[in-house]
Amino acid sequence: MLSPDFLTGKDESDLVAIEPGSRIKLHEDVVPQLDRMRKAAAKEGFDPLVVSGFRGFDHQLRIWNEKATGKRPVRDENNVLLDFEARSPEAMEKRFFAMLRWSAFPGLSRHHWGSDFDIVDRKAMPEGYQVQLVPEEVEGNGLFAPFHDWMDEQLEEYRFFRPYQTDRGGVSPERWHISYEPLSSRCLKDFSEDLLKKILGNRQIEMRDLALKHLDLLWNRYFQNIDLP
Repeated sequence: MLSPDFLTGKDESDLVAIEPGSRIKLHEDVVPQLDRMRKAAAKEGFDPLVVSGFRGFDHQLRIWNEKATGKRPVRDENNVLLDFEARSPEAMEKRFFAMLRWSAFPGLSRHHWGSDFDIVDRKAMPEGYQVQLVPEEVEGNGLFAPFHDWMDEQLEEYRFFRPYQTDRGGVSPERWHISYEPLSSRCLKDFSEDLLKKILGNRQIEMRDLALKHLDLLWNRYFQNIDLP
């Protein structure tokens, strides 16, 4: 059984840098498989770039709270910017669910496990390009789409999969988000609703009242609701 600290991004003892000098870390079981996949991609003319790996609880808490308090913008599922000054109960609930669409609730991020990462193709980027991690980059004629088309045929060999491949009514599709199945499946299995309830005891989390009110949706629609490998 994996520890609560590990599952909620508070234990970094099994993390390693994805390459010498990198600040991005993943679980030590993941990096060898990632290296193998990156070498295979290089032979096909791609240059895989991991832009996000492990994200600790405090980091996720900061992202969440900055969105909740208006320090970061929040958009709805149609990419419309929500008005932070709208403070009615209905507006607050709309903001809460819009945040869950794009950002994991603190303690529930798959990035806490070191098993999941966001990846693009560095070679496809024009000079000075800032990665946005939006669907337009990875779908259709997007600059990273050829790389991810290639990845579609390779993921299973390296035991990776896309947990947010399709729109299941919870988290927005994220084609760039890759998960290492042997580890992330263990994490999902060991994560309990009791642990979620303990997380909700943390009074530093903004909108905690709405999370408690919508506990079932938080658990079922935005955490358990993934595309399985």
